[in-house]
Amino acid sequence: MPRKKKNAKKKKPLGRPSWIPTEEQQRQVEELAGLGLRDNDIALIIGVSERTIKNKCRELLDSGRAKALEKVSRTAHQMAASGKWPVMTIFYLKVRGGWRESSDLRLAVAELPNITFGTYGTPGFEEIENNGEVRQAADGESSE
Repeated sequence: MPRKKKNAKKKKPLGRPSWIPTEEQQRQVEELAGLGLRDNDIALIIGVSERTIKNKCRELLDSGRAKALEKVSRTAHQMAASGKWPVMTIFYLKVRGGWRESSDLRLAVAELPNITFGTYGTPGFEEIENNGEVRQAADGESSE
């Protein structure tokens, strides 16, 4: 059997004591996370390390961000559905509804109507269209 030492002192725990956030700090962490602050910035404001904030307040960080996203999403949906903000309606449909704009310029050009350009009002010139090409004819030149 091992012997106990007579004058054995209790060892002090090494390092800092474990940080336990107060209710006010918990509220503040959740609020700051909802405002979009990064974990390291929240840790600086609270006065602990980023690792401590992540370990001790993970649920508060996640719930703060989720609550803020819910609030903004609700407002965006109300704006889009009201019809008062057409830009928001279009944005919402692009993001949530899968709408998109065509980036293929060939399609956009193919849909344009046939447009002719000329110098209107210039005496002695008229437009001649020949096989889809437009040119200007001088006086005396046939337009057919």
